[in-house]
Amino acid sequence: LFSWGGRHASGGWEPTDAYTLVGPDPEHVGSLREEAMRLSNLTLSLREVHHRGLAHKGIWLFVVDSDGLVLVLKRGKDLKTCPSTWGLVGEHFRPGEKWEDAARRAVEEELGASMVKHVRTSTNITAHWVWFFCDYGGGRVDRQATVPWLLVLDKPHKALPLHLDEEVAAWKWVTPDNLFGWLKERPDDFCSPAMRSLFNAIEPPFR
Repeated sequence: LFSWGGRHASGGWEPTDAYTLVGPDPEHVGSLREEAMRLSNLTLSLREVHHRGLAHKGIWLFVVDSDGLVLVLKRGKDLKTCPSTWGLVGEHFRPGEKWEDAARRAVEEELGASMVKHVRTSTNITAHWVWFFCDYGGGRVDRQATVPWLLVLDKPHKALPLHLDEEVAAWKWVTPDNLFGWLKERPDDFCSPAMRSLFNAIEPPFR
């Protein structure tokens, strides 16, 4: 999972808590319970967490308008992680945040503060954390407990005040069937096999 990052903490330093796991890492996209993670008393930048390969928390949002269309975003071509690929709204957890807190902040930072009042439903898709592992190369490893999240808005997308940040090169609203069909037909449009497998892992409960 990546953060889009345009309206994040000042100076480009986005803090997050690092964790240690009780026992070995789960399989990629396997289930992970909260009690299997212990806070390591380290608050670090995302860059440091990734370069050190430390476990941390994130959230991935399926943003759906009142017509049932899903928002997908294309990352800018100059970004280091997953340039020019498509994905969903993603955020990492700040220290002490709960699921609902991270989801609300993701809306404010990635879609614009005025979008918050248009949220009709905000809920987790899976009952537990989903383990996400991705080696991006260059010494950057993502060991993340992520929660897939469903965010339903109260209007059709054309009537919503969408304010995306500067890291977004393009966006589309697509049906769930078209999204997963796109994923199967042109998987390289999306960032990394690890992220594509996470899409597939949460397909049944979402659709």
